[in-house]
This record gives sequence, structure tokens and C-alpha cells, in this order.
Amino acid sequence: MKIEELDWNQYSMENNHQNCFDCILAADVVYDPSVIENLVKTIRIILQKNQQCTAYIANAIRNESTYEQFRKALIQSCLDVRSVEMDTSQSIEIIQLTILSKDSI
Repeated sequence: MKIEELDWNQYSMENNHQNCFDCILAADVVYDPSVIENLVKTIRIILQKNQQCTAYIANAIRNESTYEQFRKALIQSCLDVRSVEMDTSQSIEIIQLTILSKDSI
């Protein structure tokens, strides 16, 4: 197992050839609308490269508007978004992301 830092503000297709991730784990990364575009783009690039890869994103929902913008960006990027079941008394949501197959688009 290898753990790497992933900087979605600096990630691109050019440096994607070096890495093939099996899993993406992220927590508390949706805090500012300005990070959403690069975050979603990076997740999509990685999931497209390895369609067996799954991303898990855990977020405390501090701002409903920002979080809704994030979820819309994921769907618009043709990512399959599923909520992971957990204790509903927490104001945290964990989502599982995979690339949508061509059949489901």
C-alpha cells in the first residue's frame, strides 16, 4: 500500500500518467466554492484512468449551498454519486464516487 498527497489545484492529465490510484480518500475538502472545480476535475481524471478506482469523500456540511454546488458538479462530470450509510445524527456525509459506465449515461 502506498499513500500519496493529492493536490487537486496542481493536478492535470500530464501528471496523471505517473499514478494509477486504487482508492481516493478525502475528508473535509468541500469548504470553499473556489476549490470545487479543480477537486471534481481531479477526481474525474483519476477515476477515468482506472475505472476500478473508487473515491470516498467525507464532509462536514457547514454550508448547504457550497455542498449542493459540489454535488451538482459531481453529477455534471458524469460521476456516480452514492451516499454511504452511517449514523444520521452526525452532520457528516460520506459519499462514494465511481465513473459512470457508458451504458448508464
